[in-house]
Amino acid sequence: MLIVIILSLIIYTLLISLRPHWGIYIILLLLPTYQVRFNMPAFPTTYLEWLILILAAVIFTRLIVNQKYRKTIIARLLAIIKQSYWLIIFIFLFLLASGIAIFTSPQTIKALGLFKAYFFEGFLFWILFILLIDNQKKLFNSLKTLGVLIIFLSVFGIYQFFTLYHLPPSWWGPGTEPRRIVSFYTYPNAVALLITPILAIYSALLIFWDKLIFSPLQGGIKRDLIFSKKFLIIVTLLGIILLMLTFSRGAWIGYVVAILFLSLFNKFKKPIIALLLIGIVGTLMIPTSRDRLAPLFTGADPASHERIKLYKGTWEIIKENPMIGVGLYGFREAYAEIRESSTDEVLNYPHNFFLNFWVETGLLGVLSVVLILVWIFWKGIKLYKENSETQPLILALFAGIIVLFVHGQVDAPFFKNDLAILFWFLIGVLPVLKSHTLTNTKI
Repeated sequence: MLIVIILSLIIYTLLISLRPHWGIYIILLLLPTYQVRFNMPAFPTTYLEWLILILAAVIFTRLIVNQKYRKTIIARLLAIIKQSYWLIIFIFLFLLASGIAIFTSPQTIKALGLFKAYFFEGFLFWILFILLIDNQKKLFNSLKTLGVLIIFLSVFGIYQFFTLYHLPPSWWGPGTEPRRIVSFYTYPNAVALLITPILAIYSALLIFWDKLIFSPLQGGIKRDLIFSKKFLIIVTLLGIILLMLTFSRGAWIGYVVAILFLSLFNKFKKPIIALLLIGIVGTLMIPTSRDRLAPLFTGADPASHERIKLYKGTWEIIKENPMIGVGLYGFREAYAEIRESSTDEVLNYPHNFFLNFWVETGLLGVLSVVLILVWIFWKGIKLYKENSETQPLILALFAGIIVLFVHGQVDAPFFKNDLAILFWFLIGVLPVLKSHTLTNTKI
């Protein structure tokens, strides 16, 4: 197995040495490969991690040996910093908070591993993304790669639903629980957390297909050569089926909220809402999905009761450590000590977007991540008003972040290798879009 991994990484290195931006596409396509774990001489690692590190090494080598390339990269980086300096500051504060959280953690080695995977490598990917995706065609291709990922996950997931192939028995649907697919993952919510923001982005591109314009700066290439409408439809339909079969209620709600948001900006608002209502009614007419949703409204949902306990316990921990939190990987130990009952499940995270960051990275961590998202919406709205060509992509970005935010009220949409990279990808889209409106320098 290790030989296959090494050979594939060698091929990957040779490929991106010729086409560095393909490294971004491959990383996005292979987000689930963080589950391919192996040991190097000094530390455990993942396949996804090496994809990012090798791409960084290739770019660093080019910067050293190629003066022209170095000047181009530096010029682009300075231009992005000039356009997005507040975002850079907020990201620096975010990294600072997570760095401090290593030393406040009761498990320093594990905290260092989390910092490396979620923050350092995520930020490294963000840098590579904003530097290498230097025109709109590459940005569209990045999104297209995520669509291909959804197709793979969906096709395998649907096959899994009917055959039980590689589906753990705990998700077969024993008793009153429905059968829930995991695709290439180990539990349903892992699938839903990854695909739903991407599905919202694709839904937005489909809804605003008529406004999807390819910038004249790129040679006036027709949108059909970048995104075919058929491809958008296939990804969206398969993504919805995959989402439904995960039976992840938080993701369902997040997606519905995103579609309602998108309908506000489309002239076909009423048909979109009508289709959404038909989908909701259809979902409620299916016994398994109805039984999955009903407890939310009757107060008989065990998961909701557990979440409330979890949030109460987390708030008690935060009150004891409001400024610095308990450090990365610190929540698990802290919650085990204050939980109401020894039978209460001990989870790694509080399963709430704000509480997750506050309890582990302190007040600076939660404030900085909020400021990052505020900047995205603030600058996104400004660019939306100034440049009509970017409007579909900005609305798609907003839809993806809305899903992340809504689903994140009941889950942990950042603290996992693939989700961290997706998060950094989302906060990289707007700086890339802003730079496209001013320059067409190719790297």
